[in-house]
Amino acid sequence: MKRINVFRSVILLLFTFELFTLGLGNAISVSWNGTTWALLSEENGSYYLTTVVPDGHLSKVPLHLNGTPCGLAWNGSEWLIETFVPDSVVVQTLNGSVLFGIHSYDCRGFAYLNGTYYVPISESARMGDCSLFQVSSNGSVEKTIPCGSIDGAGIKAVEGRLYFINCTRVYVYSNGAFKRVLQLDNCAEDFDILNGKILLCSNGLIEHSKNGTKEITDSCDAISCNGRECLIASNGTLYIYDGNLSTLEIEEKARNINPKTVAVGVFLVFLTIWLLMRRKSA
Repeated sequence: MKRINVFRSVILLLFTFELFTLGLGNAISVSWNGTTWALLSEENGSYYLTTVVPDGHLSKVPLHLNGTPCGLAWNGSEWLIETFVPDSVVVQTLNGSVLFGIHSYDCRGFAYLNGTYYVPISESARMGDCSLFQVSSNGSVEKTIPCGSIDGAGIKAVEGRLYFINCTRVYVYSNGAFKRVLQLDNCAEDFDILNGKILLCSNGLIEHSKNGTKEITDSCDAISCNGRECLIASNGTLYIYDGNLSTLEIEEKARNINPKTVAVGVFLVFLTIWLLMRRKSA
């Protein structure tokens, strides 16, 4: 009977360790590529990309990048990450191959639409002005448009349209011009569009529609919608929102776990076995 109890304790510890290694960390950005979401996150100074399919299967890989990640987008063939290095932003592949870089004192994410990258940057450290750079697929700058202040700036491609947020205002961008579609009371950290409703990550997830506003969650770190539903990252938990909020049912554990984490887990397993055996002999 004691051997059975030892076996059960070890299995329980392994299961707990497996859940621990799944940790999604601090969400930086979420994006959709047509079939899969990708979550860019930070854990204890390391960065990871976790792909998430709507049925809850996850695959997590560590990233080795030049700079600090701040944006994520799909360019039609691969995931790209924007990072900040002193006085510039760099758009690169998952293996660190650089596509292009732009002089900037801030990093606010980027979007890709119809063969063009859209990158809000700040060319002045003191003034904090925002310029929206349009960059071709070969990395050359095609156009720059003033976009107010870099503080609170963000951009997303949604169903063939480009949306830009500047702290308390949401715009549609087209042909070099911004058209305001929403005035906000507070700055938002992230946003997306679902069925004509604007969803804002600020102190929580707030849904804006013609009928008013509705709080969906009391916290929100990042959001990405696919036209039918949204993936929401909040305090290390993933949610699905399609008009109703539900926790994402996770079907598959993360892969490519940090070797240090594995070593700690193995040590804990053997320590537990040793303690239980000592207790048995006593």
